[in-house]
Amino acid sequence: LLATIRYYAADHPMVSHFRWDEDHTLGASWGFVISALGIYAAAILVLKFLTSLRRSPIPLGPLQILHNLALLAGSVAIFAGCLQATLVEHEQSSWLWKASGGIDWLFCFPVETRPVGRIFFWSYAFYLSKFVELLDTLIIVLRKRRLTLFHAIQHAGNPIICFLWLHTAQSLQVIFLLVNTAIQTLLYSYFLLSSLGFDPPVKEFVTLAQILQFAIGIAAAAWVALLVRQKSAKCSGMEPLAANAVFYLALMLLLTNYYIKIYVRKKPQTKKSKKA
Repeated sequence: LLATIRYYAADHPMVSHFRWDEDHTLGASWGFVISALGIYAAAILVLKFLTSLRRSPIPLGPLQILHNLALLAGSVAIFAGCLQATLVEHEQSSWLWKASGGIDWLFCFPVETRPVGRIFFWSYAFYLSKFVELLDTLIIVLRKRRLTLFHAIQHAGNPIICFLWLHTAQSLQVIFLLVNTAIQTLLYSYFLLSSLGFDPPVKEFVTLAQILQFAIGIAAAAWVALLVRQKSAKCSGMEPLAANAVFYLALMLLLTNYYIKIYVRKKPQTKKSKKA
């Protein structure tokens, strides 16, 4: 079983020989990203208009369950694949590990890095999954649920951020991939159970986990900036990494505000109502 996992996660030619090529790789151009997000925005407006003509939400059947199941399976696969690919890179002492001593490679890709090989294959899989996630928003609209600012910014920004990971061979990809897919596994497990009619009492924990995800990303980016300053290191994709950190900061602030409003301020009110 382990040999099979290793083969498909790291040694399969499609994985080990992956190359991000703007002319040949699906989605590897700015035109693709902009067009996809334009269609996404248009779809939201059209569906909002159509649902406004109805009093009740549009029936979705098993769509929401299948969507959550697909994203859960994808998150698990990408996490496992990236972890296995990282271990194989270490074992084979390839370019990723020769760049610097210790664990610096986790934070800093050398400037000559090109988006080829195992790690970037799993970054590419994660990038494509961000377009599948856009269906989250359409489902919310079809169910006539309120679309939050956090949700809108996150889902519109994710494809752009992940495109830059690959386009610039951005540093920190291994950490971002592992942390994000681990949290997404938790998140889509919760969404799947909810769509199946269960009500697991973990929504507050899931929200805190997402806040932690963004905090880890910001802290890791700050560490890279410190590494560059103190060791005069040159890391690949520093400008997009700064944009990534700002994006995470915005999401963390929005989600923290939501958490305080829903969970922190709500608890004292609940206690007062019980006393009354």
